[in-house]
Parts: sequence; structure tokens; C-alpha cells
Amino acid sequence: MVKASGLEILVISGMQDWSTVQTAACDLPDCPACAPKPPTIQWYKAPTRGVIAMEDMAEAGRYERALKHRPSAFVTQCHLLDCVGTMQIGINFASLVHRAAAALSNRGNKVVPQLSWRLTTEYTPGSILDLPKFKLYSNHQDPASEQPPNLRKKGPLWKE
Repeated sequence: MVKASGLEILVISGMQDWSTVQTAACDLPDCPACAPKPPTIQWYKAPTRGVIAMEDMAEAGRYERALKHRPSAFVTQCHLLDCVGTMQIGINFASLVHRAAAALSNRGNKVVPQLSWRLTTEYTPGSILDLPKFKLYSNHQDPASEQPPNLRKKGPLWKE
């Protein structure tokens, strides 16, 4: 157990080291359940709007349905017993690996990627800067500068 910010986090030994995914090449990257193929895009030249992209409507419908029904990457269960809260997080590594392989292959790679994973519990969120709203002030009251000596322009600088 690791205590951080009043929370106890169970650290599972062996998952903090990188583990290579052992899978058949046929599983990657074309898993229709975890990483459905997006619809093809066809380009049309419209007379008034120029070139426009259109998805194949039938493929787009199948793609949207497949996205809604794909396996969840994470599942959480929360329990409260005797004023003690417990949250369990389940990770579907196979689905995450298939999604990553599909995203990498869509970039034109012909080689099946070698994928690795690890689990860390030492995440620290980045700091949020609370900056004041940007204001651009006028320099109308500032004294005017002289004409630069090498400026190739006819006449003096423009004055407001």
C-alpha cells in the first residue's frame, strides 16, 4: 500500500515494469470490435464551395454503432462499507492494445508495431496557471520615434 494525499493505493508488484504484449500479428491492428475502421472519405468538387469531403453514409453508420458497442477500456466499481470507500479499477489491456495498434497503423506504417505497457500509480497532475486576463494597452501617449535611417519608404512614418 502507498499512502498519497490521504489515499491508500494498492500497488501490484510486477506491473511497474514494461511488459511486451505477446499477440498474433493477425490480431493487430485490424480488430473490428476494439478499433473499428473509420468510414472512407470521398472528395467532391462543388461548383460554389470548392472541394468538400463526404463520408460514405453506410460505412459511417456502421462505424458509429461499432464505436458505441466496443469493449470498455476501463471499468470502475465503487463500494462504501462502514464509512470506508473502496474503488476498484479494471483495465482491459487487450482493447487498449488493439486501439493503439490501429491508431499507429492508420499513419501509414506497414510494420506491425511491438507494443508494451506498464502500470504506474505515481501520476501528478500538471499545475494550472491562474494568470490575469490579457489586456492590450494603447501606446498613443508615448513619444513618437524618429524615422529609422535605413527605412526605404517615401515620406515619414504614419502618425495617428
